[in-house]
Amino acid sequence: MIELFDGYVIGADSRQFILKKKTSSVDKNGKPIYRELSYHKTVEGVIRALWFVLTREQAQANRLTLKEAYEQFKTLTEHMENLKLKEEE
Repeated sequence: MIELFDGYVIGADSRQFILKKKTSSVDKNGKPIYRELSYHKTVEGVIRALWFVLTREQAQANRLTLKEAYEQFKTLTEHMENLKLKEEE
């Protein structure tokens, strides 16, 4: 699993990459439970999907002027461009 930020991770199986988000629940062994958000053929597809998810969250959670929205989306884009992936231990 590749840890991103804010509880988002990239999982994988033999055919695809999976964008997941950590929930507040844990399994019987105390490990976090992740909700599967979307499935992709490439890691780049997952990153693009995450950008759309975060953009929609910002638009949904805030009442913004066009200028404020632009600045938030610009900041988010910069954050995504600087994203450093690290493998979860």
